[in-house]
Amino acid sequence: MKRLAQDILGRWHWIALGLILGFLGAAYYLAKTPKQYTGTASLLIKQQTASVMAHDQVDEIDMRSVEAMNTIAERIRRMDLLERVASRQDVRELPGLMPPTVDWTPDWLRVKLGQMPAAGDSAHQAPPPAAALGGMISGWLGVSIRRYTRLLDISITHPVPEVAKALADAVAREYLAEIANARTEGRSNSIDLLEKESKEARTSLQAARSALSIYSRALDVHKALETKETEVATLKRRYLAKHPKMITAAAELKQLEEQFIREFDVARLAATDKSYWDATGKELPDPQTHAEDYLRTARQQLLARIGVLESEIQTSTLVYNSMQTRRQETSINQESEESSAEVSNLARVPGAPSAPMPTKVLTTGSLGGLAGGLLLALVFIRLDNKFHTVSQVIGETGITVLAAVAEVKLPHLAAAEQQFRKRNPTDSLELGKTWDKRLVFRPGTSSTIPMKPRDPSPRRRRNPPPCRTS
Repeated sequence: MKRLAQDILGRWHWIALGLILGFLGAAYYLAKTPKQYTGTASLLIKQQTASVMAHDQVDEIDMRSVEAMNTIAERIRRMDLLERVASRQDVRELPGLMPPTVDWTPDWLRVKLGQMPAAGDSAHQAPPPAAALGGMISGWLGVSIRRYTRLLDISITHPVPEVAKALADAVAREYLAEIANARTEGRSNSIDLLEKESKEARTSLQAARSALSIYSRALDVHKALETKETEVATLKRRYLAKHPKMITAAAELKQLEEQFIREFDVARLAATDKSYWDATGKELPDPQTHAEDYLRTARQQLLARIGVLESEIQTSTLVYNSMQTRRQETSINQESEESSAEVSNLARVPGAPSAPMPTKVLTTGSLGGLAGGLLLALVFIRLDNKFHTVSQVIGETGITVLAAVAEVKLPHLAAAEQQFRKRNPTDSLELGKTWDKRLVFRPGTSSTIPMKPRDPSPRRRRNPPPCRTS
């Protein structure tokens, strides 16, 4: 780790360069990025009151729970709601609705290339279709819940303060209109359903009463026939069959039976209840060959049909009255219901920009540049395959180093030779034509020869200078 730290410090210029570039990049970002303003409208989410008439109703969602508040927040973020906001004419006519496109090309370069746009061109850009604009509003929108409250903050972040305020208010109002329409539609559906059931019950009641009315004459004759049968049965216990009273009573009984058959046939063939007798009339015997069976079966079916109709009338009456009562209760409950949400406060035109934050951007850019420079230094360390110290040679090869010659740079050698000529202007330097300029042990460069080297052991030599090995 110590060696790594030394290597990193040896390449400090890369770290400094990354820090400077990061700071300059953050400053350029601040110069190019338009300021953003945030307008916030607040909604108060309320618990709906219970119904006045129907005490057994419960709320579908408990508005006091965090889950309910999050559900409402997600419903506000729905694309269909935002598309309705985007399709509003007052929203589409907002000046500066479409934010300007950020051109990251430096201004001086654009001027040199002749591509600088006229100021204010983007402010008059026509808005896109409602679906595309709704997607853009979704990116500008933020919905948050105030802690320990039932307040929802609807925020819009936009480069134009007036647009941010108008859009935040439009989203809030559109959501309130949506829940109001849903409540009205729900009320209408309930009333329509009750009205439909009420009409069906009334129709069934009228049909049953109409069918029962056609049997009234046959039922009166049947009652008279029962009375006459009781009278004949009483006379049979006192008189013989040929007694005048018996003959008279039998004749009257026969007449009532014939009258009942006529009234029964008239009622059975009436159009009001014809569908019933078309299904059950097949059970009647032939009146010509089985007159007594026909009479008995007709009386039984008449009483059974009357009993069914009376039961239907009673049931339909109860259903109809119940529907009317529920309809009245629904109307009263609708008038007593509170709105589940209302505007707590509308948005105001923001005065100060909410983004970008210069301190945060500059700090982030500088730290990013610093990390980049450090990473670059580590990469160069990893790619470096040269020996810089005697200890590295010993550690990597395991070979003992007999001597080490310090590396002297060419400018130093030239400076030493120049100083020698100044001090000894009469001496001539005889140099071989094939001598290399980097040769240290030659005339005129003796002042660059280092002192006697120390022990090259890595324990005693902490920070040796770069050297050439032999």
